[in-house]
Amino acid sequence: MIAEGIPVESDDSAPAIVTPRDTFSSCCAQNVVATQIPGADGVLVDLSWSISVESDFAGYRVYRSERPDERGQPVPMELLLSPTYRDSSVQSGHRYWYVVTAVDRTGNESAPSEPAAADLTQPLP
Repeated sequence: MIAEGIPVESDDSAPAIVTPRDTFSSCCAQNVVATQIPGADGVLVDLSWSISVESDFAGYRVYRSERPDERGQPVPMELLLSPTYRDSSVQSGHRYWYVVTAVDRTGNESAPSEPAAADLTQPLP
């Protein structure tokens, strides 16, 4: 703005300090496959999925449920660094559904993968 031919400018505002924060999660785990295998004490479930290529990837979290429409509880509790998990705590006669999430270094967790089912109600062939 110009007043009487002289440019007029206000005083500087207080400085704004901005700290960027990562609020975006990693891409979800994909192609989760559950395979039943015989173990020494019964049946085991091997899980595998496609590897994450995110630059800020911290690990995977595996959830198990006995209901297809629930995420369930994490097994194990710690993050996994490789795209595989062997579940040795399953019981014959049960059905399990697994989903996998990816977690970044900031702790942002992705949406769950498509569920992978393991039906332990039938004996292995």
